[in-house]
Amino acid sequence: FLEKNIINWGRAGSPVYLTVSVSVDYGSDLVKAEQLLLNAPMGVAQVMETLPFRVLMKNFGDSGIQLDLSFPVQLSAPGDREFVASEVRKKIEISFREEKVSITYPQLVLRKE
Repeated sequence: FLEKNIINWGRAGSPVYLTVSVSVDYGSDLVKAEQLLLNAPMGVAQVMETLPFRVLMKNFGDSGIQLDLSFPVQLSAPGDREFVASEVRKKIEISFREEKVSITYPQLVLRKE
């Protein structure tokens, strides 16, 4: 028997957390990047602004520092997950560009010795 209640977070009508990843250049202002990420989901349809958003510094990548933004959503249809994530990514790109935080892209540095 169970001693605690089990919550099925995947059922319709229940909040689920989505995660969007972005890498920023080494040397970027991580505090500023984190604040911009935390603001990005605000105002996007189906984002539950009453529950906490989280930013984690996930890894040191080959080209930059990987940050993961997790935020709660109330999905009403199966395709909504990708739509909401796309809208948040658009807001991240716009705010990073406006605030001069560089999103990294794969690059290779060659050195001649």
